[in-house]
Amino acid sequence: MHFRFIKNAVGLILYTSLYSSFSTSLFCSAAKTYYGDIKESNSSYNQNKYKNNQDMFNLGTFNDNKFLSGELTLVKSQLNSDVTYKLLVGSQITTGSCWFVADIYAGSEYKFTNNNYNDLKMMLTTDYKTHLVKNGLVKHNFKVDPFKESEDIVPPMEGMVGYPERMYTFLTVSKDIKPGDYVVLFAYGRSFSDDLPSRFKEFRVKVL
Repeated sequence: MHFRFIKNAVGLILYTSLYSSFSTSLFCSAAKTYYGDIKESNSSYNQNKYKNNQDMFNLGTFNDNKFLSGELTLVKSQLNSDVTYKLLVGSQITTGSCWFVADIYAGSEYKFTNNNYNDLKMMLTTDYKTHLVKNGLVKHNFKVDPFKESEDIVPPMEGMVGYPERMYTFLTVSKDIKPGDYVVLFAYGRSFSDDLPSRFKEFRVKVL
């Protein structure tokens, strides 16, 4: 009887050990599969993010001579959905000036020559500039978001005036846009005064 008790005890220990080993192996296999899926998912996300980063335009900065700062050509028949582009542009902090979309023109609506935008002074009032800075603009099947500060610039020391920074906006072109030539006009200036913005930049879009 004593021998049978020992035999049963040994059998129970072996069963417990085998069950524990099997459970651990099963858990590790499941965890490996789960985290492997996450890794593959993250890899796919990073690839998509990289592709999206290719749809960017650098418009220059507030004090260069790039009045025509970007051009984009689209084929109407290939627009199965809306397309969005990220636009980057340089500015200065603590000067009171900022970037905003001034207007969007279709075809012959755009009449400015020799970078002379004085005719915009009456339209770009303080209230309207404040509205554009805050809300952006939707017009001619374009949507331009309000500009935001880019986070890839190291913050300057407090009180440092004129430190360079980079701002960005998103330009969305609707799939319903009509073929033609368009100009998205951006302005850099103070929204809290009636002064004409100090800098303008044209972004031209041709839809074939």
